[in-house]
Amino acid sequence: MSSFIEPHQSTETTTTNGLEIVSLSSLGFVTSDKANSEMLECARYGDPDDLVTLRSLISHPSIDVNHKDAGGSTALHKACANGKKEAAAIILAHPECEHTENGAGNTPLHWASSNGEVEIVKMLVER
Repeated sequence: MSSFIEPHQSTETTTTNGLEIVSLSSLGFVTSDKANSEMLECARYGDPDDLVTLRSLISHPSIDVNHKDAGGSTALHKACANGKKEAAAIILAHPECEHTENGAGNTPLHWASSNGEVEIVKMLVER
């Protein structure tokens, strides 16, 4: 699903506080809004390529790990609702990740438990 970056594609990077940061424009994103939308989709689908993209996007300083779609759902909501354990783990590892309600009042924990995603429920509760 991800249209993020091909392995052979070159990228523009800078180093900040010892971390190499890839520019969003060199990854094909003109705005951080487009990158935030891609983060939501990667969390939703959680394919191997999407997980690579998700890791890269979520570590970028311009990306809001708690970005919400039109319905108020975050990447964590999408990963939990779709049983994407690896995506949920990547998101939960981010220090600014929040457990928030979406527009309907549902939390990521609600979605994971409603869909029988026991391992994701454990990750959410243990965090």
